[in-house]
Amino acid sequence: MEDKNFMKTKNFILHIGLYKTATTFLQKEFYENIKDKDFKIFTPDNNVDFFYDRFNNILNNINTNQNIKELQSFIDHIEERNIILSCESFFGHQSNLFEDRDERFQILNKIFLNPKYIITYKDQDQMLFSAYKHGLKKGLKISFVDYIKGDVKLLKESSSGNFTKKTNYQAFDFSILFQS
Repeated sequence: MEDKNFMKTKNFILHIGLYKTATTFLQKEFYENIKDKDFKIFTPDNNVDFFYDRFNNILNNINTNQNIKELQSFIDHIEERNIILSCESFFGHQSNLFEDRDERFQILNKIFLNPKYIITYKDQDQMLFSAYKHGLKKGLKISFVDYIKGDVKLLKESSSGNFTKKTNYQAFDFSILFQS
C-alpha cells in the first residue's frame, strides 16, 4: 500500500459491530447527537459505504492503489480531526465464521494507522437467536436447531454475508473471535 501520511493528522475510531448488537441504535441515538465540532461521523445513513466499498476492494485485491488514493482524496477534504466510521461489515459476518477477521484487521490497521476500535457484542445465545429471527424476516425457512448446526467447513468456504443461510454457534465463541 502507498504512503498514508494524510492519515497521520486524523484520529480514526472504527465502530465495527458485531451484527445484531444494537449498532443501529448507537448510530441513530448516540452518534447523531455528538455535537463536538472536531468529530466527523460516518454511518450507513451518512456515507460510510464510501469507506467500506474501498476497504472491501482492498480486501479483495481490486485496484488497491486507486482505492487508497480515493480514500486519501476524500479524507483530505475532511476538516475535523476525529473521524468515526460505524459499519458492522468491516468486521465480517458470522455466515462464514468471521473467517477473514485477521486479514480485515491487518488492512484496517494499515489503512487507518492503528485506529481505535469499538466492537459491540452481547451474550452468544442472544446474538444467535436475534440473527435467526432476522433471518426469518428475510425468508429463512429452517428450524433454529438446523440454523446453528451449519457445516463449519462449508461456512468457512462461503463468502456469503446474510442471515438467510445457516450459521454455526462456533461463530460466536468470543474466546476465539477476539484473539489476535
